[in-house]
Amino acid sequence: MKKATDATKVLLISDAFDENTHKSARNIKSVRLATASDVNTEQLLAFHKILITPNALEKLAERTNPPSPEAKA
Repeated sequence: MKKATDATKVLLISDAFDENTHKSARNIKSVRLATASDVNTEQLLAFHKILITPNALEKLAERTNPPSPEAKA
């Protein structure tokens, strides 16, 4: 990750991670993984770079803008 960015702390947000991704991320000290359903404001503010997959971005948008009651009817 050091060659891809000069950031010292990188947060990668996805809708889900497989076991291989978890194991690989442990080998890179500056990278942390978070799912879109679990990420919080403190994490977003603590990292210098944040990478978000398209599916995770949709889930984050749903969390911040839940459907209105009229849309459910």
